[in-house]
Amino acid sequence: MLRGRAHEHARRVARAARSRGLSSSTRDFGSPAFWDAKYRSGRAPREWFAGADGVVGAVEAALRQEPGLSVLESVACLHVGCGLSELGFRTAQLFPHVHVTNVDTSAAAVEGLQSQGAAKYEPEVLARSKFVQDDVLDSKLASETFDLCIDKGTLDAVEFAGDAEVGRFLQGIHRLLRPGGLYLQVSTVDPGVRDAVTLADVPWARVTWTNWTSDSLAEGASEESDLDLWIYKFTKSVVHV
Repeated sequence: MLRGRAHEHARRVARAARSRGLSSSTRDFGSPAFWDAKYRSGRAPREWFAGADGVVGAVEAALRQEPGLSVLESVACLHVGCGLSELGFRTAQLFPHVHVTNVDTSAAAVEGLQSQGAAKYEPEVLARSKFVQDDVLDSKLASETFDLCIDKGTLDAVEFAGDAEVGRFLQGIHRLLRPGGLYLQVSTVDPGVRDAVTLADVPWARVTWTNWTSDSLAEGASEESDLDLWIYKFTKSVVHV
């Protein structure tokens, strides 16, 4: 999937991975078994290349500015590939009208995140937080359930598994979003590296991206990381195509 400047990007990802105690082989990142083993062993980082407090600003901007979201009194949000990230909790904490479903292929990650949240967040936030073991590539969740999907690095990992898996992943996200829904993806992959196939596999109504900077993004990230962050917005058509 990653071509052109992909080799340099892969080296940067590997360097950041080593600094966080992960495998230096980027090939591992596309394997659910690799991540499950990390979560079961207790060696997976809570946040990798960006802290939840920094990234939640991008979610806030979408909820306040995106036409399809800003008018909703209640927002159903899917946090895909949640791992142990507190991005879902922080989103629910800042926005009382948002209900978050945290999903990961690893049962250990889902159970760990639920325990982590119970020890830190108020009951009102937890009441609007669900935890589900599920694989978007073959999801058991109902179609057109969510207004918003947030993703910090999950698509990046799937891209290391190849074009076919990327296509299935994006099709899964597209199926789960309601018409007009938004997939907001925080990524280390800049548009010059991300293959056009990623953007064309699914009939999105609109795909945009921007470089994302925030003083708090460094929280939870290694000082050795030199990865830029990008915010991709994939918008589903309001009509079925």
